[in-house]
Amino acid sequence: MRMSSNFRNPCMIRSDVALSNDQIAHYVPSIFAEESHDSRSARYLYIPTVQVPLLSPVWMVNRK
Repeated sequence: MRMSSNFRNPCMIRSDVALSNDQIAHYVPSIFAEESHDSRSARYLYIPTVQVPLLSPVWMVNRK
């Protein structure tokens, strides 16, 4: 796996295969957060990203 230089975005990951949960957690740890950050107001609705269907076995996170 390599870091992409497309659009001059050094944080974009490029890969031809799906990322594992460990790889996703390494690059985007907030996806696996269990509660909102203390800086959020009481009006902020926290929705755990890990429960969103995008991370279900049917879908893959990759470069496309």
